[in-house]
Amino acid sequence: MTEDLAPALRPWVIDGPAACGLDRANWTYPELAEYLFSKRGIRVQKSAMQVFCHKHGIRPYRPTYRFRRGDPVKRAGARDELAALTKGHRPAR
Repeated sequence: MTEDLAPALRPWVIDGPAACGLDRANWTYPELAEYLFSKRGIRVQKSAMQVFCHKHGIRPYRPTYRFRRGDPVKRAGARDELAALTKGHRPAR
């Protein structure tokens, strides 16, 4: 695999397989290798794709969570709303 493939692979991974017409949420190395073959005619093994992606900082998956926190003012307002809702609630016996 040549170095000029990294700029071509990066948008595929960022957009995800759904944007490329596939019915998946995340890429895997074998699927990415197969898609590369279908688009560019270059056949590579899963391990070669994994090494290439690692070398160029490309991760074929999108994280399903983020460590960002919400706006503190909105969080405080939501906390107050929840407290008001649960004040009159009696636990089941």
